[in-house]
Amino acid sequence: MRIKTLVGPPERLGPYQVVRGERWGVSDGDGAAVVPWAPISASQVRPSSSALGLQALARLVLGPNDVAELGATMPIFSAQIGVCWVLWMILWANCFGNMPASASATRNVVSRIVTTFVLGIATFVLYYFFAASSVLHEPPITARLSGNALGWIDWWVLWTLVYVLCFESFGVAKLRPQEN
Repeated sequence: MRIKTLVGPPERLGPYQVVRGERWGVSDGDGAAVVPWAPISASQVRPSSSALGLQALARLVLGPNDVAELGATMPIFSAQIGVCWVLWMILWANCFGNMPASASATRNVVSRIVTTFVLGIATFVLYYFFAASSVLHEPPITARLSGNALGWIDWWVLWTLVYVLCFESFGVAKLRPQEN
């Protein structure tokens, strides 16, 4: 039996190498990576995100003119919608009490998914069609769109996590269901 080892100094690793298990990876002793996701290539990530329907949704929300202007950069917009959705999932679960909780477990989960998804789409639209250009003065990427949600919204995700973890959602705790 071979012992799995971590090879290489972590400070010299990029995130891509960590995820892929390259250069250092978890080795089976013969140098082959045994990280389960190591065989995943970038070309396989795009179809998996499209399988979730986020790419089609981005095309629908942006419209044909913006999709044509974006060209080869269009596939990144599934991640742009995804990060807006993640922001609301974190907020909903940790700051707003993960409502509803009164129906069946299935109905509660479906309701939470739909609610956070709609809020995520609304955030995406608000950001790209208004806030990025009018409030944040970010550079245009098409005739109607400005900004990059992966930067701005990820920053808000980070601060939301700091608020939840370090400040225990101070100030919005009254929105959470109270335990008896």
